[in-house]
Amino acid sequence: QNNSFRVAMQYAFDRENLVELLGGNAVASALPMYPSCDIYPQATADAVRYNLETCKNILENAGIKDYDDDGLMEYMSGTPQSISLVFIVCSDSSAKSSVARRFQSDMASIGLTVDVQELTWENYIAALDEGKFDMYYGEVKLRNNFDLTELLQVRDDDEKSKTYNAGTNMNFTNSRDSTFEKYINDYLAAGDTGRAMAYQTLCEYLTTYTGSFITIGFEKQQIITHRGVVKGVDANFGNPLYNFANWTIDMG
Repeated sequence: QNNSFRVAMQYAFDRENLVELLGGNAVASALPMYPSCDIYPQATADAVRYNLETCKNILENAGIKDYDDDGLMEYMSGTPQSISLVFIVCSDSSAKSSVARRFQSDMASIGLTVDVQELTWENYIAALDEGKFDMYYGEVKLRNNFDLTELLQVRDDDEKSKTYNAGTNMNFTNSRDSTFEKYINDYLAAGDTGRAMAYQTLCEYLTTYTGSFITIGFEKQQIITHRGVVKGVDANFGNPLYNFANWTIDMG
């Protein structure tokens, strides 16, 4: 049932809204791979595109519905139990906050209550560490081979443990699922002829079986300037303003 709820959320985000909020400096994607990649499984992405009706149907089939005709969805545990999802987002980004608010509004339209909490960076990190959320909006930088290990591996915060990984792990979901490792390993080990199918299988497992996380899109960063105005630019993938103090700007 929990899986069904997470899968339903794959259909709950209008990814094109992110592109609009960032003024076109983003690319919508339902999968954790840049859409222009030659092995991007477009059919899989299309299958989980934004659709509130599908989202609602999956929830109702999982037993989450309006049992008492009050306009709000509940789950049954002897009697109807109310639902309120806590969705945390870092308030440093107005775009992220707006995505969360749009999701809140969309869920309200189908009867699901969402409590969006816009937190300072310090409070956001504290809430992640303490598990005080049902959903969180995260931004991560993927490897160039789109390996998702750090996003999915079972988190171990015990510094004395041989499997301690809190320093690099980005999975705050408390998931204990390790099945994904086989799919990732198959994808990374696949040759040219099998890589596309291996990645598609991984994506289908994540989107339609576990719903482990929801991909919204990729942010683009760019510097636009007139020719010859700026010299000494040393932008890199991690920081387009790298070494800004040594740039020379000639407005003459």
